[in-house]
Amino acid sequence: MSTAPFYFGQKQQGSHMGDFFGDLYERVSYWLAGIGFVLSGLSLYAWGFLIGVFISSLLGILTYRMNKREQQKRTRLLEMSLQHFTDHPADENAKNAVATLVRASARSPKDL
Repeated sequence: MSTAPFYFGQKQQGSHMGDFFGDLYERVSYWLAGIGFVLSGLSLYAWGFLIGVFISSLLGILTYRMNKREQQKRTRLLEMSLQHFTDHPADENAKNAVATLVRASARSPKDL
């Protein structure tokens, strides 16, 4: 065992973890300085534009997902009602309605 005092910040001989964290700290600090340098060059107008692009993209994605979910709900409801009509045909009008829905879905399946 070594009786030499240990000073914080000094590398011990034979310690590889100190090298790892020291190198990591250096890399992170340089990356943060570089990002700060790039972002400090943006004007207020550019920041407003970037924030607007981000918010618009986010809202577009959320709208797409909401519409997709609603479309899937409508499709499930239509399938359930068609299954009910085919299992329990009430009268000729119900059969005609099912036939009309089947023809409409065959023409434009993306709308259902």
